Amino acid sequence: MKHVPHSTFTTSIQGNNILIHTMKADISITKSRKRTEIVVSGKRINKYGIIAAIVFAVPMLILFQSIHGETTSHLSLVRFFMCILAAVLVNLFLHKLLFRLFSPIRMWQYRTTCLLPFLLLGILPLIYGMTSGNYDVTRFGILLAVMSFDDLYILWQLRSFGGGSYITDKSEGLNFHVW
Repeated sequence: MKHVPHSTFTTSIQGNNILIHTMKADISITKSRKRTEIVVSGKRINKYGIIAAIVFAVPMLILFQSIHGETTSHLSLVRFFMCILAAVLVNLFLHKLLFRLFSPIRMWQYRTTCLLPFLLLGILPLIYGMTSGNYDVTRFGILLAVMSFDDLYILWQLRSFGGGSYITDKSEGLNFHVW
């Protein structure tokens, strides 16, 4: 067994299956002949999410102010957060609908479903807000894009699997079965 920094590899035999288990700092992968189980660390996602929020949000707000010169909000804080809550519910609905009702699904469908909230609820409002000068829509787009970081992170971790693979999103935690 070869030691790789920040990673652990173990091999075991269970019945007719040879299991290879890889544990990196942020993801656990257990491979057998039939499928691969992937467990992603929620703590790591939250840590990277905070960094992404700062790296993404601050430049976008500075860019908005440099283009339009003002950052006046016309929505009350309560209405703004009600819009955010509605968008989060739409995000959850998209995930539950596809992942739970139609499981297992193809990897390309999983990737599409993970990207939809980021693109539709984050990037499109951000672009519209930036081009129209609407500060509230810009903030909404930035916040929703940052809130979709967990989906982007999971997609990055699953990038080695082909679009024809099947994936099951398990209900507990960030666990997936891929085959």
